[in-house]
Amino acid sequence: MAANDDLLSSDTILIASFKATLHAPGTEAPLSQSGLCLTKKPGSLHLDLPIAAVPGLVLHADGAFEGAQVVFKIDHDLDVSYEGHKISHVKGSIRMGVAAQAPKPGTACQGGAARRFTVALTPVPGASKLELKVPIFIGSVTATVADIAVTGSAGIV
Repeated sequence: MAANDDLLSSDTILIASFKATLHAPGTEAPLSQSGLCLTKKPGSLHLDLPIAAVPGLVLHADGAFEGAQVVFKIDHDLDVSYEGHKISHVKGSIRMGVAAQAPKPGTACQGGAARRFTVALTPVPGASKLELKVPIFIGSVTATVADIAVTGSAGIV
């Protein structure tokens, strides 16, 4: 698939929109951000996705294609505090549709270097979920990030 090849070859991912809901015991909070530029290594599907609503939270994601979709799996330890609680581990996946789009001009994240954005990344409703482990006095509780919807595009030289 040409779109998959272009995504794999890309070195720039523009996240136009990241929306989700954090479900924790006793609370629900929307998480959203837009206009995020990520640099990735061509030939790799590894992304480091910072979540601005939770300072210090960076999702280290490794992707794999499943037909016209890419699934970014996340499973790593953390040492992040959010609203007085420590988050010690994150596990789950983010699934996005991958499709060719008419080439759009743009630049690399640092600016200057021209890129052609030829891949559209679209949400797959209900297919993405993250679990956050939050240690408490007698064990731990699990918070979830659900309703994840990521929209973006990928650029190549």
